[in-house]
Amino acid sequence: MRARPLRSVGGAVALWVAVVAPAVLGWQRCALAALFHVPCPGCGMTRAITLLAAGRVGASLRMNALAAPAFLAAFALAVATIASARRLGTPLAVHTTRPGRAAIAGAAVVYAAAVALWGLRWLGWFGGPVAVG
Repeated sequence: MRARPLRSVGGAVALWVAVVAPAVLGWQRCALAALFHVPCPGCGMTRAITLLAAGRVGASLRMNALAAPAFLAAFALAVATIASARRLGTPLAVHTTRPGRAAIAGAAVVYAAAVALWGLRWLGWFGGPVAVG
């Protein structure tokens, strides 16, 4: 009876590792930047998180001010999906729990703010668009 939730938790953890590992290892490339040579709404987030981890807060904020909130939102969503897999047997039921709904709402707010920041940077605010790197 316990095997199914454990397999589900293992699958959820494996999925999050597969999603995050390419960015952490520097293998992930933005399709928008590669194809069109323009920054995407998340452009600079990985570099900003790396700068933040190195203690360079000012440089991180200049690269992408929403990197830390986006990281925290993604982390909360990962924890919520893994907890959902553990409790309910599937990570896809994350929206049925209060913490899951809060994580989804938080991620939606942060990512909407990232799109808004991206648009404002295109208009020359906040230092202009992030250099595609």
